[in-house]
Amino acid sequence: MWLSTTWRRFRSKTRADSGYVPPGYLLEKAGGESYEEFVQENIFGPLGMKDSGYDSNSAIVPRRATGYAPGKDGPLNAGFVHMTIPFAAGGLYSTTEDLLRWERGLFGGKLLSEASLARMTTPFKNDYASGVSVHTLSGHNVRPQSSTALSHSDLCFPGWRQACGTGGGP
Repeated sequence: MWLSTTWRRFRSKTRADSGYVPPGYLLEKAGGESYEEFVQENIFGPLGMKDSGYDSNSAIVPRRATGYAPGKDGPLNAGFVHMTIPFAAGGLYSTTEDLLRWERGLFGGKLLSEASLARMTTPFKNDYASGVSVHTLSGHNVRPQSSTALSHSDLCFPGWRQACGTGGGP
């Protein structure tokens, strides 16, 4: 009960990625294992996500892509970030195949009950729900399985107008 009440108070006041750090530490303290162990045992393992994990700057991760940042004359190599800094707010890596496994598991009832999924995807502050933004498409306010777009970030990249809700396409 304490965790649930504390998280509700916390989530109602934040919308930044850094808001995922305290729940990550709460998971570690309450569960007696590291965040890395928790996501491996409770998410990646059960969903068969073999190409996902908690990132490490020193580990060799086969086929790891490098990041890019926008530059004046085009993309540049992204700056170094030690992966212990983002922690539960962005310290994971994955592949598109594993992200599809994640989506199927999340919306297929393998991770959350139907009631918990509904609660997670119901906005409580404008378009913000529990850790995701919920946007309607084509003016329809519907459940995520049809035309509601869920996103974790409000980032929109040049050339991806459709994904950002401004029409057009890449």
